[in-house]
Amino acid sequence: MALAAVLIVGFAVNRADETSEKWDRRPMIMVDGQIYMDTGKQMAIEIDDSAILGTITSSVDGTEKPAKNGESNFGCEGAQYALYDGGLVVMLQNEWVFFEGEMKRGDKSPVSEIDFAGIQAKRLTQHLLDFAEIPRGEDLRAQEYSGDWDGDGKADRAYFSEEPTQAAGYNYRNRVVAELGNGERIIADSDELEQMSSWGGSFLIESADLTGDGQNEILLLIDLGGQGGRGSFGLYPYVRMGSGWMLMDAPHHGFPLALDYKDGRATVTSGDYSETVACDALLTAHYAASDNKYEREQVKGKDYHEEYAADSICDIALKQESGRTVVKVSQYVAGITGVHVDGLGYLVTTLSWSANGRYSVDDMYFVFMP
Repeated sequence: MALAAVLIVGFAVNRADETSEKWDRRPMIMVDGQIYMDTGKQMAIEIDDSAILGTITSSVDGTEKPAKNGESNFGCEGAQYALYDGGLVVMLQNEWVFFEGEMKRGDKSPVSEIDFAGIQAKRLTQHLLDFAEIPRGEDLRAQEYSGDWDGDGKADRAYFSEEPTQAAGYNYRNRVVAELGNGERIIADSDELEQMSSWGGSFLIESADLTGDGQNEILLLIDLGGQGGRGSFGLYPYVRMGSGWMLMDAPHHGFPLALDYKDGRATVTSGDYSETVACDALLTAHYAASDNKYEREQVKGKDYHEEYAADSICDIALKQESGRTVVKVSQYVAGITGVHVDGLGYLVTTLSWSANGRYSVDDMYFVFMP
């Protein structure tokens, strides 16, 4: 995302600029009225000339979605494409790159055609591998760390602090401070970032080269003080700019998620992503093993809708995919009883950053918890 300045040795957040900017979307192309989205996966395959459907004939800005057949939002006019394995492959830089079909809001497959238990078992296995540590929202309460996050071989230190202030009528404000071995500092301020006087007291710090420029970005995951679920954290990635550090725009709290239960199935929706994730058989087994059997009995046969079913981010995982570092963010999702401790699962979103610091959503899916 375009880079917005944050309080760090004289820098300050400009929220008006943040909200007026438009960010690049995930690379996509429209073919036969269907949007296909870049997965970043190069396919070692051969496509017969007879299977070529066409070429990219026009393009729109990277902030927009293609609106007509043969149109992309990443240029490359003249690039060939063909159907492959339920999706599309596009010839980019002499390699076939796989594009997957976009899941549109309202897409619903008949329950009988979906292997809910099989799909969710695979996702749960991957989720446990990705987030191998106990969810940090419950168990991480660290207030100080040491390491070498910028990768220069010098010792760095990060710590939680409470500073007196009269800003916005507060008596104090919280800060997370990263002091790097080269003398640079990152200061994440609760009032500047969240208009809050205090945070929850714990945080996590990670680093990786997210933009592919050979230098580490530094990520702070800060406890916002939310109760219940797996906790509520804010994600703040920083990039070095000259002799200082600036905040990269990111979905700081994650993504809103709506949950609907109707006709014996549960469906989740966030923006253009919509998926039916569980049927009554899976839900019955879920509640049989939970402490919410009574609440489940009360809502049997009733429709349910919750516009904001997902909490803020509760954990992150840095992963290597297709030669780059991506960040998976996990959000706790409450279930169809309307009771917050009724944890139905997690919304998992994979984020990546381009060379100019713009983030995109590479993937989004739901993990059902048995």
